[in-house]
Amino acid sequence: MTTSVDYSLAVLLQIIILLSTGGANGGGYLLNKYQVLAIYGGILFLHAALNSLPIYLLAHLGTIAAVWNIVGMLLLISIMCIT
Repeated sequence: MTTSVDYSLAVLLQIIILLSTGGANGGGYLLNKYQVLAIYGGILFLHAALNSLPIYLLAHLGTIAAVWNIVGMLLLISIMCIT
């Protein structure tokens, strides 16, 4: 599951790079398959490094992520209610 999500993120980054440099018809930069695989490998390496951290630190990072998600959700809901 993690590998498919990481590969999807690498492809998404490829699309973001393409669109931010002019798009397919505007002469944008399209990464080749080896560059996408390098990005994919980097993302996998980052996940491996995160998973090798001590459990107490991972628990703390999980708490921060939960708070971040709740604050972001409340912010989005408040923006939608205002408009």
